[in-house]
Amino acid sequence: MILISIVSLSLILCGFLVKRFPMLIAGYNTMSPAKKKQVDIKGLSTFLCRCLVFMGVGMLVLYLLFRVTG
Repeated sequence: MILISIVSLSLILCGFLVKRFPMLIAGYNTMSPAKKKQVDIKGLSTFLCRCLVFMGVGMLVLYLLFRVTG
């Protein structure tokens, strides 16, 4: 339970950090300024935030569901 909680909370935290600090997105901070202009960073960071939070919450919920159902 502790390991699942740590991984789930880490994913959720990473999701919120990516939203707040888009430079954490892999490959974005090494792009040239011309390519950075082509990226919708607000949309990309929102998408990654939602995905990471969904994975973290989903992992925790599925673990608890499997524990209850045996």
